[in-house]
Amino acid sequence: MYYDQLPSTKTITIKEDSTFGLFAKAHNTYNIVINVNDNVTFNLYTLITCIDGNSDIKIHINCSSDTKINIVSKNFAGEKGKISFTSAIEIPKWKKVVDASMDIKNYLLHTTSEISANPDLWIYSKDVSCKHGCTISTFDSNQLFYMGSRGIENTKELLVTGYIQNILDKFPAPKHLMFKRNINHVQELFSSI
Repeated sequence: MYYDQLPSTKTITIKEDSTFGLFAKAHNTYNIVINVNDNVTFNLYTLITCIDGNSDIKIHINCSSDTKINIVSKNFAGEKGKISFTSAIEIPKWKKVVDASMDIKNYLLHTTSEISANPDLWIYSKDVSCKHGCTISTFDSNQLFYMGSRGIENTKELLVTGYIQNILDKFPAPKHLMFKRNINHVQELFSSI
């Protein structure tokens, strides 16, 4: 399995089993088309943090036959943050044995935060297994109260750190450390909580 950060080019062809990460912040714009070749497993983990400003992310994945696609995205909008996130998986009519899943979780960290998330599945073939989910949420007051009653301080920061760590843990240690350096701006999120 090949692990790396998603390049900023407009079109990418995945020729071997791969896991990529996309880490974006405020004022980042991505419009990427990913073509996945036959007999390939492709994982994409995205982490978008936007404290102040706009982030606009569009990802379109074209599937070939005998492919497995997995997209997991976690998006965090701070006090003045606005995120627009679109992720599409397209399976043409003549492609077979495709297994695709998409899980997008969006977290509004402030009452003025905005997130628009669009999970698209364009399925033109019958020989596929596809699923998708998308949630937008704030902090659960019952969860925060429970954690606070157990003496846990900085509960919001702890929860956000756990959500982010879950994405980073998908990568081997050397890449994990590189990605962690690329998202050092995450600490800025805590100022807007």
